[in-house]
Amino acid sequence: MDPVEAKVLKGKHMDLQKSLHVKGTILDYLQSKSIVGETQYEDIMKNGGVERSPRDMARQLLAYLPHAGREAFSQFVAALEYDDGVLVHQELAQLLKEGLQKERGESMEKKLDDEEKKALATASYT
Repeated sequence: MDPVEAKVLKGKHMDLQKSLHVKGTILDYLQSKSIVGETQYEDIMKNGGVERSPRDMARQLLAYLPHAGREAFSQFVAALEYDDGVLVHQELAQLLKEGLQKERGESMEKKLDDEEKKALATASYT
């Protein structure tokens, strides 16, 4: 997961943790796309053999995703969209996509601002 995606995921952590229903479609989808392996699946679902609460499952998945590879963010959003029977997952997918679009826009603006400042500083020396 790239740093901008990780930042968006972290920024939406509380919304996701509160509303995400990991057990079932979401986790199965991520496993089918090789984002979550068998060991991670078990760690997300259970703690020491005891099934986690839904909120703890969400927390565990959200802690794992930033380390799950380049496609983790996009596949997580796809999993939310795929689970079309749960309206809140559609809303969470939209929230993440909007957050990413905003962050990418701000990152691009910052990069352009930095380049302009650098060009101005160079021009003032000549």
